[in-house]
Amino acid sequence: MTGLIGLTRFSLRRSRLLVLAWTAVLVVITYASAAATGSLYATTADQVSAARAINTAQSKFAALNGGKYGRREDLTPHLDAARYNLLEGADIAPGFTLTLDAAGKIYWFLIKDKTDPCGFSYISNQDGLIFVAQPIR
Repeated sequence: MTGLIGLTRFSLRRSRLLVLAWTAVLVVITYASAAATGSLYATTADQVSAARAINTAQSKFAALNGGKYGRREDLTPHLDAARYNLLEGADIAPGFTLTLDAAGKIYWFLIKDKTDPCGFSYISNQDGLIFVAQPIR
């Protein structure tokens, strides 16, 4: 029993430092994780830029092909492949899928946010205007 109070104080003091250290480590890891997540997904500017790039690529393709618009594989040479992915089933930009339909002298596309449960999207066609689409609530 000799020294029990001293040992108890030491144990509590040591545990208090460990709890403080682990709390600090967890806070730093949580912050780093949250900060890194933001760069995984495209910003609104990136999404609109992808829509503009598709419209531009369609214009270039149509100019070279008698006014007929192209499919995904036709547009690949007219886009920056490092920024935009036109492969079927792949994200055009991180977190966004592309639906594209071209038939002769018309086309339309939809860029949909996969991370948004409401399905926020951008839509455009051969007129070149980009529309924001949201479900009716």
